[in-house]
Amino acid sequence: MSESATGSLRDLSELSPEQQYEAIAQEIETAALLVPIPPPGMTGEAATYFPALFDLQGGCTEPFYRWFVSSPSTGLRAAALNWLRLIGSHHLTCKTAVAPLK
Repeated sequence: MSESATGSLRDLSELSPEQQYEAIAQEIETAALLVPIPPPGMTGEAATYFPALFDLQGGCTEPFYRWFVSSPSTGLRAAALNWLRLIGSHHLTCKTAVAPLK
């Protein structure tokens, strides 16, 4: 089950695993974007979502991390840049996404 933007639960069991991962990733992205900007000197809670999104989508997370590069929080910007460097150093693209663990 997955919670939609309207708050209602969606049954994802009939979807392919890739579609299920995408739906979960969309929920994680939404949650991360709703987290308040952290105070100065703090990374904040949004960065706790970064590893899970990378595990689900690999290089496809680049636009998500790029959004946080413009954050007023130095820590959050640094965390986003670290993930972008990882994507770049492994030459990942959306077509070479990391396969989720089973």
